Amino acid sequence: MAPKIEIVASTRAILGESPFWDSDRNCLWWVDIDGGRLHRLDDDDQDSVVFETTEPLGSAIIKKDGTFILALGKGLVELDSSGNTSELALSPSGDRFNDAKCDPKGRLYVGSLTYDRTPGACALYRFDRRNGLVAAISGVTLSNGMGWSPSGEEMYFIDTPTRTIQAYHYDPEEGRIGEGRVLVDFAEVTGNPDGMAVDSAGCIWVVMARAGFLRRISPSGETLEVIKLPSKFTTSCCFGGRDLDRLYITSGTFKAGRPDPDEPFAGSIFALDPGVKGLNSQFWAGK
Repeated sequence: MAPKIEIVASTRAILGESPFWDSDRNCLWWVDIDGGRLHRLDDDDQDSVVFETTEPLGSAIIKKDGTFILALGKGLVELDSSGNTSELALSPSGDRFNDAKCDPKGRLYVGSLTYDRTPGACALYRFDRRNGLVAAISGVTLSNGMGWSPSGEEMYFIDTPTRTIQAYHYDPEEGRIGEGRVLVDFAEVTGNPDGMAVDSAGCIWVVMARAGFLRRISPSGETLEVIKLPSKFTTSCCFGGRDLDRLYITSGTFKAGRPDPDEPFAGSIFALDPGVKGLNSQFWAGK
């Protein structure tokens, strides 16, 4: 039986993305990229805007002390708990940064994109204060979802126009990305692979943007489950809740917030019980 899907925030976000479950504060952080807003959704489903900007806000990752690192336009910016910002780095490629995630040790990865989708013009970068931005995967067109297996020994990455999930050998102690392979090819599947989350069984949950489907993929690349979502404009997902047994899904209106009678729930935050617990969102180590 298909799981019940709840609308937990009717926000009409232009481009909701980058969901991050904060296990210390029991809340979901997420961004409206084109709206330039950082949101906090508490576990009682009360949503509030905590930061606003005129630039595209590609993603937001939090540190345990409450400091954020924001992918703000072409820059990585640190946002402290008092609302002060400081620039850390500028993207060497693309028109802006997009998705960001931390590996099991808190190392930060962030990717870039071009608005005209120039093939291979961008990259996925690793950032630290000592070395700055270092290209970890080059020749990327539209850097999107990332995730790690429960052991941390495999990294998953989506360059959306390739319509694949790539799996890479990963050294969680040293943060090295090794040999990669195509884990899943979505060439014959409706929609575009966007954001992802990994559950405690090692399966990948991937949101198919512009199709409104959520797919659960086994560690070997087999499709185990397909769930229809209330909007085709869904974007990303993450596990949350006090027991990590809820799956939150972001979405956007993709129309500068204008109502679309065919998409009454676009721009909302959805939640469902997937029947399995997930892995925690990883805090930024801040190094």
